[in-house]
Amino acid sequence: NMMKGVIERGTATVLKKLNRPIGGKTGTTNGHNDTWFIGFTSKYAFGVWVGYDQKAALGKEETGGKAAAPIILNFLENYLKGEKIEDFDIPAGVVPVPVDVNSGDPVAESSFIEYFKLGTEPSSYGSEYKTDELLFTGDEF
Repeated sequence: NMMKGVIERGTATVLKKLNRPIGGKTGTTNGHNDTWFIGFTSKYAFGVWVGYDQKAALGKEETGGKAAAPIILNFLENYLKGEKIEDFDIPAGVVPVPVDVNSGDPVAESSFIEYFKLGTEPSSYGSEYKTDELLFTGDEF
């Protein structure tokens, strides 16, 4: 879920245009010589690198989100056309916790959900929390 944040609100928001769950990571080297995007859906993994064969700067504004992610967008728009949209499976023993998007602190309700290994989730407001209209006490998992 953390890697989905790169697309939802991070350096690769250009990929939101696909309207499907994608996780990934952008990268840019010091000096802007290389940029990349490595990503995945529930079914595929993919990546692209942008740079020169010989060490040379791409330009000080070129980053993984600006140079590499749009290439992935172009590729995936065609490659995933007609593919069923599938979210990632949540493994057993992992629980969703609504958190404040700025502080990361647990809250009773939030549109931002983070996932934790059962027993490691924050519980500063008690042992019960609500998400997506379901009440979880920890006993269900």
